[in-house]
Amino acid sequence: MVEFLPYLLILVGWQTADPQGSMDIQQSFVASEDICEEKGKAFMDRQSQEASDKYRLEAYRYFCVQAPRPEEYQELFEQLK
Repeated sequence: MVEFLPYLLILVGWQTADPQGSMDIQQSFVASEDICEEKGKAFMDRQSQEASDKYRLEAYRYFCVQAPRPEEYQELFEQLK
């Protein structure tokens, strides 16, 4: 059996003048860490090439986080009982 461990790509944007203000956050699942890093770097490249008129954000960052395994979900549910 092949275990599929997707990664969660998290994209974040915010105003540097108001770091406590609202942030724009997007997330999506990707199949591997390499794909996650590739998509995150592409996002950063796009942000440096064009200003975000929609949100008028100045700072951007991305994170690649391994999604929880099914066993981790089960452990959490057991703790909540």
